Amino acid sequence: MKTRLLPLLILLLLSAMQLKGQNDNIARIERDITGASGVPRIEKLVALAEACIQAGNYSRAQSAAEEAEELAARLRQPALRAQALNAEGKAMVGAGKRRSAGKFEQSLRLLRDNKVPNKKLALDNINQLRALAEKAGRNRELEILNQQAAQIDELLAGKTAAAAAPESEHENRGLSKIERQLKVIQSNLSAGQQEILESNKALQEELAAKQAELDRMSEEQIKTQMLVLQQKSLLDSVSYKSEKDALNAEITQLALQREQENNKFYIAAMLGLLALAGFAVFSFLRTRKHARTLADKNRIILEEQQRANGLLLNILPKSIADELISQGHTQARYFADAGVMFADFVGFTHIAGASQPQELVEDLHTAFSAFDQIITKHGLEKIKTIGDAYMCASGLPAAEQGNRLKAMILAATEIQQWLHDWNLRRSEQKQAQYIARIGIHRGPVVAGVVGSKKFAFDIWGDTVNTAARIEQAGEGGKINISEAVYEVVGKEFSCVSRGKIAIKNKTPQEMYFVTMNDER
Repeated sequence: MKTRLLPLLILLLLSAMQLKGQNDNIARIERDITGASGVPRIEKLVALAEACIQAGNYSRAQSAAEEAEELAARLRQPALRAQALNAEGKAMVGAGKRRSAGKFEQSLRLLRDNKVPNKKLALDNINQLRALAEKAGRNRELEILNQQAAQIDELLAGKTAAAAAPESEHENRGLSKIERQLKVIQSNLSAGQQEILESNKALQEELAAKQAELDRMSEEQIKTQMLVLQQKSLLDSVSYKSEKDALNAEITQLALQREQENNKFYIAAMLGLLALAGFAVFSFLRTRKHARTLADKNRIILEEQQRANGLLLNILPKSIADELISQGHTQARYFADAGVMFADFVGFTHIAGASQPQELVEDLHTAFSAFDQIITKHGLEKIKTIGDAYMCASGLPAAEQGNRLKAMILAATEIQQWLHDWNLRRSEQKQAQYIARIGIHRGPVVAGVVGSKKFAFDIWGDTVNTAARIEQAGEGGKINISEAVYEVVGKEFSCVSRGKIAIKNKTPQEMYFVTMNDER
């Protein structure tokens, strides 16, 4: 029993070592790709695709091959692009996806059109196409591909009849033969499709002839019935007149005259009434249609107006938006005492360099969307975002000073708490941490709308610049406030004095850290 288990254990150990080696190789190549660009990056992406194919990770292999193929196309590297297409086709075959043959055919065309001397790659493409044709049962195509593979094998072994010619000439001839044979396959397929189309056309013409025959039979039956009715009507009319003439010719004539006169009167009256009724119905329907059309247009206009107003309120304060809607323009306003808050991520340049662009934008979108919800809940006004910096204000329009700054500090505290919880979840997935500095200052500002095409609400003044410096002088994960803010909210929150801190282009400022989660 032990004698049987020992080879099995050795086999499992070798498999595990091989799998570990493959994973280590993939990880090494991925690390090399991070700092590579241009042609070296294409080569490493192709190597990564091949390594993933060997490890059975066909989805990752296809993704790496697609990226390599796109970059090679942009940099005009046909040889590397042919390799990437070959790897992409093999990854699709491994994953059981369709249309993988097109990748190998495109790789062969690139080798031929650009005269790339890579016979091994051409032979590999043909072998892949042979396997697909054999699996699909396309025997004719398989025979042609077998001939092409034999020719490539002869070229690789140096056994071609024109061995004395330059190597590039042999390769071009081999690739030209391959292309001609592929065109023969395509022409055969086109001929088969043409036969199917002609067969379908013949069937359709036969069906049309049968339908026309049935239609003619129906028309002949209808004509026969109409003829019988006409003859019957004629016989009835002759019999009726004979009977009337026999009874009393004069009485019948008078009666017919009176009846004709009455019928004319009734017909004229009914025609008049029908005309009036038709005109009334037509007028009613037209009026109702116009009313519905007008109502639909008014509803659409109202919905678009509400939508436009809603979009305007997303970028402008309500008072500014109302003024812009009613007057078509706005006047700049001076606010003697407004609160300004800046938030900025520590080490964002490093995070941006180590992250993919799409991932970086998604992270900023997630964070700033959360900030928007928090400041909206506390009645603050978002001003703008500048890169990774977030700016908001309070007191636009003016509000009670204490309540305004208290709401801003509560919002800042909630933002830091949200970032703390978010970073905990990101650390479990080994993702970058977003640590924010927050700075708050108060003072006079000028607010208004700039631009005539895309409206942008902004604030200006020394208060804004000082608030930015207060934020830069802070620390990650903390809320730094100026002395002017502390004078108003110092009794509402627990604060730690930092003393006077030097800031750029200004005299040293007294600053305080707000103690997190410790409201008085």
